[in-house]
Amino acid sequence: MVERVQEAMYIGPFMIKLGWIAVAIAGLFAYLAIKKRLEGQGGIRHVVIDDLSSAAFYGFMIWKFSFILFHPSTIADNPIAIVYFTGGERGMWLAILFSVYFLYRQSRRRRISFWIYADVVIVGLLVYLSAASLFPIIDRLEWWNPYMVQLSLSFMLLMWVWRKPSGVGHPEDTVHAWLWFCMGQVFYHFFDPYHKTILFGLSMEQWIFLMIAVVCVFLPNMKRKHRFNES
Repeated sequence: MVERVQEAMYIGPFMIKLGWIAVAIAGLFAYLAIKKRLEGQGGIRHVVIDDLSSAAFYGFMIWKFSFILFHPSTIADNPIAIVYFTGGERGMWLAILFSVYFLYRQSRRRRISFWIYADVVIVGLLVYLSAASLFPIIDRLEWWNPYMVQLSLSFMLLMWVWRKPSGVGHPEDTVHAWLWFCMGQVFYHFFDPYHKTILFGLSMEQWIFLMIAVVCVFLPNMKRKHRFNES
């Protein structure tokens, strides 16, 4: 989201990319939004936040060190490469899959509805994308910037999720939020300057979001047959 912010600042011998600062600030806003979203949820508030923090940590580690899985020959020839490289896009999706599985397992173990986790994750994600989109927009003060699409889609959906009267963790509303988020990402990636098509004019990211959206379409009907209101 912040590839356009490439400048760096130096603190002594250390170089800090401004893109990293943008990610950190956006992440902080997302964390604060999740805490606010969980107000009034009683004792589960701290439990859910702890589980989300653990999922984020494990996801980061998988993303970082999956480079070993995808490039074993490089590590064999130059082990220090693990310090400088990550698992890239494949590592990111692997980290997301593990994080989702981890949260689902925690929800079952703690007997907390998985839809509460899904609700606060979509809120945090929308806040993160909204905040992160501002940095490349400010970095390039032009009348048009593709990140304006991301900002508009994320902010509008965030307002709907936050204002919906059903509250935190309502199954059908949460599924609808994820459905519209995925469809919005399919639309946004047509404007992504790094868009690379692989099939029928869609990129890998668009196909993944489209598949998740299809699951969201059929999920309510499947869950109604199996006590949809339970995790």
